Amino acid sequence: PEKRYNSSAAKYQEELGPPVARKILEKLGAKKELIDEVCDIISHHHHPRKQETLNFKVLYDADLITNLEEKHKKEPLSKDELKRIIEERLFTESAKRLAREIFLEGDI
Repeated sequence: PEKRYNSSAAKYQEELGPPVARKILEKLGAKKELIDEVCDIISHHHHPRKQETLNFKVLYDADLITNLEEKHKKEPLSKDELKRIIEERLFTESAKRLAREIFLEGDI
């Protein structure tokens, strides 16, 4: 998406990512079940549904932490805002622990 639209916006990742992933995974001989799950995750990885798989949650959390770190470096967020995001938006306890270490205990 970045080359095509000069943007890494979520909508482009979600729209254009699944066909690319499917092609790569098929070429590698991945099973249909895995390919379908990966493509499903990519197709909505910025927009969680009410029920999600652990695989989705791990990817979502990793992506959110990465994006939050980039945003925080450009426009620092308050500790309270960081705490709110960590508690309300991250799914897994391991991601919450990692985010607390990165954003609340260390200097970034």
